[in-house]
This record gives sequence, structure tokens and C-alpha cells, in this order.
Amino acid sequence: MKLKSQQAIVVSALLLLLGLLAFITADQSFRYVSGLLNEETLHKHSEFLKETFENEGSWDARTLDRYANAHQIRLTVIAADGTVLYDSKEDPGTMDNHAYRKEVKEALQTGSGDDSRQSATVGVNTIYHAERLPLSPPVVLRVGLEQQSVLVWRKVFASRLSLILVAAIIVSLAVSLLLMERISRPLQHIAEVAKSYGNGQLGRRIWIDGPDEIKMVGSTLQSMAEQLSTQMNRLETDRSRFSTILETMAEAVILVDTKKQVILSNGEATRRFGTGKTLMELIPDSDLLTLCGDILESNEAGSCTVKTEKAILQASIAPIHMEGTVTGAVITLSDITNLKHLEQVRKDFVANVSHELKSPLTSILGFSDILTNKNLSEEERIKFAAIVKTNSERMMGIIQDLLTLASLERDETTIPMQPCPVGIIIDETLMASSYKAQQKSITLVVENACPPDARVYCAKGASYPSASQSGDQRRLVFSGTDGRDAEGIGNGSDDFLRRRRPRLRHRKGRSGANFRAFLPCGQSTFPFRRRNRARSVHRPPCGDDPQRDDYGGKQARRRFHLHVHPSPGRGDRNVATEERPDAQSSVQLRSGLTPSAI
Repeated sequence: MKLKSQQAIVVSALLLLLGLLAFITADQSFRYVSGLLNEETLHKHSEFLKETFENEGSWDARTLDRYANAHQIRLTVIAADGTVLYDSKEDPGTMDNHAYRKEVKEALQTGSGDDSRQSATVGVNTIYHAERLPLSPPVVLRVGLEQQSVLVWRKVFASRLSLILVAAIIVSLAVSLLLMERISRPLQHIAEVAKSYGNGQLGRRIWIDGPDEIKMVGSTLQSMAEQLSTQMNRLETDRSRFSTILETMAEAVILVDTKKQVILSNGEATRRFGTGKTLMELIPDSDLLTLCGDILESNEAGSCTVKTEKAILQASIAPIHMEGTVTGAVITLSDITNLKHLEQVRKDFVANVSHELKSPLTSILGFSDILTNKNLSEEERIKFAAIVKTNSERMMGIIQDLLTLASLERDETTIPMQPCPVGIIIDETLMASSYKAQQKSITLVVENACPPDARVYCAKGASYPSASQSGDQRRLVFSGTDGRDAEGIGNGSDDFLRRRRPRLRHRKGRSGANFRAFLPCGQSTFPFRRRNRARSVHRPPCGDDPQRDDYGGKQARRRFHLHVHPSPGRGDRNVATEERPDAQSSVQLRSGLTPSAI
């Protein structure tokens, strides 16, 4: 029910109640005043009649009739035993005994009595006053006055009061409706604005022209909407930032509830694992699922490694608390594939550097031990001292290479290229290998068909004036050039160098093995031949016995494959592989193919 209807009903009910109370009050007041006046009138009539009958000594019926008719009252004479002797309106013979009537009983006892009741004889409300007459025998004179005026007044007053009440109700309803319209209109406006606020339209303003109390309600609602709008804008900004950060993260982030149902996942998680309702559907990894269940129960963070087909991931899981209760967990998965690869590269790098440092250290220790021999000639001593110096410089060169590598990683330096003589590299290789060859009774023979001015492209460094002055290039990888720079290498013909490859033969005594291998000179200097080349070399049997060599020893046939991996502008990587029945050994060559390395 609307407020206007409720107000109309309330106003009408109040007016009716007020009218009824007014009518009852007026009726009671009139009854009281009328009763007082009637009693006074009856007392006067009783006193007059009493004096008259006392003077005459008896009462007269005709006198009573004339007096009753003249004053419109009812007169009754009652004997001491209650018998009605006279009545101005009724036949005394038909009336019952009045000895027990209140006014009669009081008059007989005290001399006078009053009562107001509906007459049992005529059925009209009547006021009675009785007086005991001092006659012989004693009788009671009762005077009665019917209250007809009260009934007439009640009818008149009720009719007029009803008209006034109806008019008052109409006027009151009109006024109340006007007042309610003035109140309900701003309330309706407030309701419409509040509904707009509920739909998210917080920018709507409230304009109220009404009572101060309603204006206060509107201003309070407006202030609440402004605060709510500020909070929502802040939350939207935070949500946008959070969403941006979450979507741009390199890590995969997954939010699950206590039942391991996926609630939220960022773009990286969707790209890596797709979509799924549960964590098991998304990442079917037993370690991750077990750890997630333990964390949801123990309320402690943890991490584990997750291996997929394409990557290795580090999973970090932390519980989510809300009001002291664990409501879920957030899973962050970081790709550590490159870290694992770098860790393996670091291990390989340490192993390679250790190997590279071990070779010159071995040569230095060996030739230093030979130099302690007093039977060495001066020429041999100088030769071996030069080898020790060369290997020392090689170690320094390895250390310098490490520093250069660090500079290359910081983009602080570059490695320019220059042609290097092949002969000097061969001489340095022979010099470094001669000591171990002597110890094992191996004779090193070089078959070099390259021209004297044949060169390979190496990193730019010291010059090569002679075989005795060795530069830093002996430790570097063989570098090549493209077809435009081939003129500076031999006669620029790849076929020429392939026909005149230098060979390094190893000869040993009768009880040892002898073999030969190609020195990677000509083929490693031409990276424009893009395919990797493989060369198989071996020494054919000599003499009548195919199983015996020229020295009568048992021949051990060994086969090697040489592969060149070109990288234009940066150099080539040469790999020599020895074929064995049980396994293969691979050596990456830097300055040349040396017997010690093989």
C-alpha cells in the first residue's frame, strides 16, 4: 500500500475517533448538566407540593392532575406498604408494588430519595425524587421527569456533529494529501536515484526540494554514492594493474581452491598448459599435485620441479588465507630451462678449460724435467726451453682468451681476422708434440704439399716472421673466409688444396703402432663450402705381410674422420673423430691436429 493511501486511512480514522470522542463527551456533559437541572426542578416541585399538602392535611387527586399537566411532570402517591395510591399517567390498580423502588425505600427511611432509570411502566428514562409526607397515614409523594430533552438534543447534536465531522475529514484528507505529495515526491526521487546507484550509475545527482529531514537523507545518500564511486574507481584501477601485471608476467600463475579447482590463470599459463577445470587436467604432474595437497593441509609454502615435454619449470606454491582459514593456493611456475642449460654449459666450460690448461701444463712439466738432465746439449736445452716458453705463452693465451670471452659477452670488443701462415702452425704443432713422440719412440713426418705462402684466416694478433717466432694464433680456432678472400690462400683453388693436403705421419718401432692423419689445413680454410666434410685416413699395410709394417711390427689400422663446421665471419670449428670398435672419441681442434690430442 502506498504512503498516500496509508496517510488517508490514518487521517480519516483519527478524525472519526475524535468525532466519536467529542460526541460521547458532549453527551455525557449534557446528561450531567441536564440531570442537575432536572433534579433541582424536581426538588422545587416536591417542596411546593409537600408544603401544600401539609397545610391542607390531605392530598387531592384533582389538584395533582392539574399540577402534573401544567408542569409536564409525573406525580405518584405511594402508601407505606408500597401500594400505589395515585399516578398521573397510569392506572394505580395495574401498577405493581413500589416498596422496593430505590427512591421510595430511601424516602421511607430518610425522608427523601432520588433515582434515575428507565421506567418499567412507560419505558422512558426518567428522573425520580420522592418525599415522605407527614400525613396520617404517612404516604410518599414521588415526582418524575422524563428526559425527552436529552434524546432530542442527542439527535440534533449528532446530526450536526456528523456534518461537521464529514467536512473536517474531507478538509483533513485534502491537506494531508498535499502534505504527503510534498513528502512523497522527493522520496520517490531518492528511490529512483538509489535504484540507479544499484545499477552502477553512481554519477547521478540528487536534487531535493522538501523538508530538511528529507534533504539530509538525500545528501547522505549522495555522499555515500561519491565514496562508493571513489572506492570502485580505486578497485578498478587496482584490478586493471593487477590484470596487466598478471598477463605480462613471464611466469605462469594459477589460482586453485581447496578442491584443486582452477579459479584463475594468466595468459602464460593458458599458453603453456591450455585450459582445464582442475589442476590435474591442466598439469598432470604427480609431484605438483602431491605438493599442492600437502600445502593446502599444512598451511606452509613449498616448491618443486615440473618437467614437461618442452621445458623444465620451477613451481612455487603458497597458501591463500581468508579470516584465518586456508581458502586456496597460488601456483607460480617459472621456466628454468635456460638456467639448466647454462648450468650444463658451465660444467662443460669448466671441463674444457681444465683440459686446455692441462695440456700445456703437461708439456711444461715434461720439458722442465728434461731440462734437469745434465747430458743435454746446448741446442737441445734451448729447444726444450723454447717449448716450455711456448706452452707458458699458450697458458697465458688461454687466460687471455677467457678475458676476451668475458669482453665479448659484454659487447666491449670484437675479434678482427687476418691470414696466418700454415707452415708456422705446423712447426708449432710438431714442436709441441715432439717430446711425447720421443718418449713413445714415435717419428713425426710431415708431408706438406701446400705452397710456402699458404695461409689460414685467424684472429688478428702477432705476426709470423719465422717458425721460431710463434704468435698467439696457435691457440685459436682455424678461421676461414668466403670466396672473395680466397685469392690470398695458396692460389685460390679448393681443388689445389684438396690435392695438396699436409699429412702428419706417426712412425713407431717394431712393437708399436704407426699411422698417419691429415692436418686440417686446406679444407678448414674454405668455409664457403657449406657442407661439412668428412675425411677418412689410414696407413695402408707395407711389405709382403699385410699385417706387418715396414719395421716388421704388428700394424694397427686406425681411422679418423675430420669435420669442419663453418661460421662466416667468426671462424670454423674442426672436429676429429676416431673410429673404434667399442666407442668413438671426438676431439675439437684449435691450432691443429696433434698426436697428443688424438
